[in-house]
Amino acid sequence: SSMNSQIFERNHKSAALLQKRFSKDEAASSPSYLAYAVIRVSTKKQSCEGHYSDGEQRGNIESYAGKNRYVIVKNFEIAETASKHDERREFNRIVGEIKRTLGTKEEIRNLIFSHQSRSNRNQKSARELEELVYLGVVLHFARDNRKLTNKYDLAEYLVWVVENAKNAAYIDELRNNVCGGMIGRCQDGLYPGKAPFGYRNHRESEKSRSVFVIKDREAAYMLKAFDLCAQRSLPPKVLKKELDRLFPEVLNPPRFKR
Repeated sequence: SSMNSQIFERNHKSAALLQKRFSKDEAASSPSYLAYAVIRVSTKKQSCEGHYSDGEQRGNIESYAGKNRYVIVKNFEIAETASKHDERREFNRIVGEIKRTLGTKEEIRNLIFSHQSRSNRNQKSARELEELVYLGVVLHFARDNRKLTNKYDLAEYLVWVVENAKNAAYIDELRNNVCGGMIGRCQDGLYPGKAPFGYRNHRESEKSRSVFVIKDREAAYMLKAFDLCAQRSLPPKVLKKELDRLFPEVLNPPRFKR
């Protein structure tokens, strides 16, 4: 009886080790249930509207984490518009922070995004995330109800690769459209960008290009700023305080520098 007990215990331990090595279950591929969550919005409009809004992304992540018993240690909100990997400072900081936790008592083995399209913006960023996977970190995509572990099969990896290629193509198309619009405005003798403070963009029709028209109170704000500076030299803070007093209805005025 004692020998049978010893054999059973030894077999049980061996089975547990094999399961930990080859199983795709969360507990095997991700020893810790601690997680970081990342919400990424690219524009102010995205942060408030649609499937990519910060509220929608947060809801997807929290629901997924609760359902799968993950404990979110940190929530990161990234508002990076840069498509070049080296300019994505917040993204790189998060990746570096996860790597520093590995092998410690507080190691983070789960990184949760709402959508795969919110996880990266270029192939180099995708490779950084793949390196985390090779190190044993599990990437979760809450709204897609999908994850990528270092035990992935070919089908799971192909979905990851194809979705990244689609995201990169979408970003390239956006960039080309923006550049094409800017070139067209220059050819028409128009400023290739958003109207500066004191003006607003105006279209005569949906098909026409927008032109700048004066925005009354903002224009008056700037005119007064030039008048005050012409009369005497004012520190930026004093100038702004005086203008805010005279124009309390003007929102988001420009920042003045010495």
